[in-house]
Amino acid sequence: MARSKTATPGRGRCREMTQPALRKFTVDFGVDLDEGGVILLRHSIMLLILMLFSVNNALGQISFQDVSTSAGITHSGETWGGGSWGDFNGDGYPDLWVGNHNHQPSFYINQGDGTFVEQLSTLVPGFRNEDTHGAEWADFDNDGDQDLVEFVGAKQGRGTGPNRLYVNQGGILVDQAPMFGVDDIYARGRTPLWFDWNRDGRLDLLVTTLPTVNASPELFTQHADGLFYPTLNGNIQVANGQYAQMSDLTGDGKLDIVVHSLGPFPAQVFDLLPPAHDALPGLNIPITPSVRDSVIADLTGDGLPDIYMVRRLNKKDAAMIDPYTVHASLSANGNSQGFSFQAAQPVTFELSAVRTATTDVYVGSSGWHPSAGGPLILSASDPMNQGLFPFTPGVDYGVFIGYDIGTQTWQFHISSPTNYYVVARATCSSQITNLTPIGFSPTPQNPDRLLVKSGNGWVDQPIGYALYGKSVVAADFDNDMDLDLYVVTGAGASNEPNYLLENLGGGTFQLVPNAGGAAGSMHGSGDSVSTADYDRDGRMDLFVTNGDGMQLITANGPHQLFHNTTVNQNHWLEIDLKGTRANPDGIGAHVMLTAGGVTQVREQSGGMHRFSQNDKRLHFGLGPNTVVNEIVIRWNKGRVQTIRNIPADQIITVVQP
Repeated sequence: MARSKTATPGRGRCREMTQPALRKFTVDFGVDLDEGGVILLRHSIMLLILMLFSVNNALGQISFQDVSTSAGITHSGETWGGGSWGDFNGDGYPDLWVGNHNHQPSFYINQGDGTFVEQLSTLVPGFRNEDTHGAEWADFDNDGDQDLVEFVGAKQGRGTGPNRLYVNQGGILVDQAPMFGVDDIYARGRTPLWFDWNRDGRLDLLVTTLPTVNASPELFTQHADGLFYPTLNGNIQVANGQYAQMSDLTGDGKLDIVVHSLGPFPAQVFDLLPPAHDALPGLNIPITPSVRDSVIADLTGDGLPDIYMVRRLNKKDAAMIDPYTVHASLSANGNSQGFSFQAAQPVTFELSAVRTATTDVYVGSSGWHPSAGGPLILSASDPMNQGLFPFTPGVDYGVFIGYDIGTQTWQFHISSPTNYYVVARATCSSQITNLTPIGFSPTPQNPDRLLVKSGNGWVDQPIGYALYGKSVVAADFDNDMDLDLYVVTGAGASNEPNYLLENLGGGTFQLVPNAGGAAGSMHGSGDSVSTADYDRDGRMDLFVTNGDGMQLITANGPHQLFHNTTVNQNHWLEIDLKGTRANPDGIGAHVMLTAGGVTQVREQSGGMHRFSQNDKRLHFGLGPNTVVNEIVIRWNKGRVQTIRNIPADQIITVVQP
């Protein structure tokens, strides 16, 4: 039976907790004691209080449980992006789309009981595998259901790859990108952004792409006929981009468009108040290089947007996966890179690279070429495999493999005058030892950065840890009225534990051991994270992908669903916005919620960050408060709506008046 989108009061309410309340702790033994007995009693009471305090802290710590298998989340492999949450079938439970890059997408339909069923083949007829990246759900055609746009990379700019616009037609997704005018076949599409730039009530589409000879990033404006047309607005010109986000950085009451490019971050900040323009030069935001993903949210509790950036871009890596396996991720551009190791038995080399033929692989001092693709089994005792074919680093193009008799090491090099990305796997039946990178350091160079709003600009705030992340989300995971941070990390050819930063107030963070149970898999390479309260219990959950890289090294990198199992007595409220004069999803709205004298801010930005989409439903932790005193919504077209005295622990729908 379909469930109503509009939650009734009390629906989804958190279960009751039996945790002791220490502030109300009293003792009355009703006996008379001498002085020694009083001292002993006081000591016993203090021990009891300390014990109860420890239990309280343990119960209150943010915690997650990996429920992937039991929930029906079972895919592993290459992803190059994260999940996109949206309520596809309108039952009030968010569903999940994962593009899986060059492989078949995963479409997980939420069953409402904590489990999902993968239904791509039945719900998306005629799907095809493409070089996919980010996807975003929205009701772009104002018909009351969620549609999906997904960007395609056009074979690294050397071919064509039309974007997909899956229109929801009675519970079936039908690709109609060409008909609506957003297929953009030559663009190296990255991350979409739905927003209403001209505030006409219709969603427009920003296409962030890497520039090619035939295409560049574009703004598509939706006209009254429902179709999209390229917009030659000289004031909104995106040079290139990986993703864009929305936040009111200018402080004018309207959400701006913050663009990330391959260069410094932010690249551009478009103020959409007429006339639209790039406001970045006047914002006093310290420019940060090498940013991969970001969160823009109020992390300090002052109602102003702060910026947390993760900056682990380095794909250069050579790592022992187990005693018999090496994974390597190499990137040459006017230079050479490689690795060496020792192994007693024959070694099997496998490699994956774009623009590499067997004639580009040179083995031994003679530079013989493999006769065919596939695994290459080489023995150190074979004279044909000994030595290394001469090459000029950064000038000659190719892969060079050979055995050095003098050092008794295998050598693997790549060289190219232009950008060349290669992943490799070396396996042996005997143990591999003395793995050494050549021409690079796998140590990450760019730590995370936190900028907080202060006065007329943003200033650095120390995080307290040297952290190197790849994807980040902010949510109030323990419902204590401040936003915590969860970060996915991983090296270029191996994985590392993800981390969770609990907000102690004012933007001061503390690492939670083992990420509260969401440290993640050691298979594949950490890619992206997105958030949703998928089971409607008031606690924000996590979806993580581990397929950042080619299939050769990420084939066993799993999709992971982490259920939030935090136990405390805190309350919560979640809000679905429904626009009538504005777009149906309320994208562009600014929401302030006040409870217990504390005001929190959320911005309806569509949930987008690099290649991923958080669920658009707005979540607020309320701490001990059982009633929300006031919610003030500033809709995209400027109208302000105020509602008061809302009971906690429920999901509500607010309709624009």
